[in-house]
Amino acid sequence: MEILPFLIWPFVASLILTGIHAYLGVHVVERGVIFVDLALAQIAALGATFAILVGMDPHGRGAYFLSLGFTFLGAAIFALARSRRGHIPQEAFIGIAYAVASAAAILAMSKATGETEHLKDMLVGNILSFDVAVVYEKPVDIKAEHERLSKELAKLAKEKENSDRQLANESFLAKAPASVVEGIRRRNAELTTLIERTSSALASLPSD
Repeated sequence: MEILPFLIWPFVASLILTGIHAYLGVHVVERGVIFVDLALAQIAALGATFAILVGMDPHGRGAYFLSLGFTFLGAAIFALARSRRGHIPQEAFIGIAYAVASAAAILAMSKATGETEHLKDMLVGNILSFDVAVVYEKPVDIKAEHERLSKELAKLAKEKENSDRQLANESFLAKAPASVVEGIRRRNAELTTLIERTSSALASLPSD
C-alpha cells in the first residue's frame, strides 16, 4: 500500500482541477474559444523550444519564464483578434495559431541535434518528468542510490569522453555538417552540467 501516499496528492489536485475547469469551461464556451487552451499550451511549448535553442536549461527558471512570456503574448494576440471583427472566425484563428506554433516548435527542435528526447516529450507528453523527492518522501536505500548514481555518472562520463574525442578530431570537424558539430557541442555542454549535478548528488549522500 506504499503507492497510496504517492497518489493522494495527485488525486486531490485532480479534484481541484476538475472544479477549476468546470467553472472556466462555462466561460470558454460562452466566448466561443473552446480550443484556446490547446493553442496556448502549444505556444508555451514553442517558447520552451526557443529556450532550448538559445542554450537555456529546459528545466530552469529562464526557460519557464520565456515559455510563460510566449503564453502571455499568445493570449494577448487572441484577445486583440477577438476585439476586432474580421472575416476569420475566432475558432479558425485559434486553430491556425495552434498549427503554426506546433509546426514551428517541431521545426525548431529538429535543428537541435541532441534534443530528440525533448521533442518526444513535447509531442507525446511525460507526466513523470519531475523530481519525485519534491512530492514523495520515503526512506532511501543509500547503498542502492549510491550504486545508481555511480552507474549514471560512469555512463555520462563515457558519453562525454566520446563527445570530447569527436570535437578533438580535426578531420571529423572538417567533414561533418555544421549542424551536426553544433549539436555535438551543445550535447557536450549539457553532459558537463549533468556530470556536475550527478557528482554533486553522489557527494551529498551520507556515508554508510
